[in-house]
Amino acid sequence: MLGVVAAPGHEDVLVFRLEHQRFGLPAHAVVEVLRAVWVEPLPGAPPVVEGLVDYRGTPLAVFDLRARFGLPLRPVQPEDHMVVVQTTARQAVLRVDRVEALASAPAATTPPGPAAQGLSGVVRLEDALLLIHDPERFLSEAESAALDACLQEQGVAHG
Repeated sequence: MLGVVAAPGHEDVLVFRLEHQRFGLPAHAVVEVLRAVWVEPLPGAPPVVEGLVDYRGTPLAVFDLRARFGLPLRPVQPEDHMVVVQTTARQAVLRVDRVEALASAPAATTPPGPAAQGLSGVVRLEDALLLIHDPERFLSEAESAALDACLQEQGVAHG
């Protein structure tokens, strides 16, 4: 974990960019930020799972934020970053265009709408609004079960 402590009434968020949009992740969910690596396709995985990467000898699922948020899909670029996150159910990887900063922001108070799969709220930074992504809510129950079944079928344990 990043080991940061937010000020009272604030939360520390990792700010990242996809296309021309900025998003945030709660810092407490972030394990590590890495340079992008090749993503191995995972046949039979839900459409929002891009594939697998080897993280320190452990295969981890890569969640496809572009597919979830309706952004144009594109192959891994050398300048991309990968963010390893810890959820209750598993460790996973999020591929992002670029990690920008670790910022302290007022706690998210605006609840997401029903169409905002994977978002926990919106916070205001000094220069813009920031959509906060919740790794715990990225996969629906059906997608999580399908991913678990696919990993089991492929003989891959998940953490």
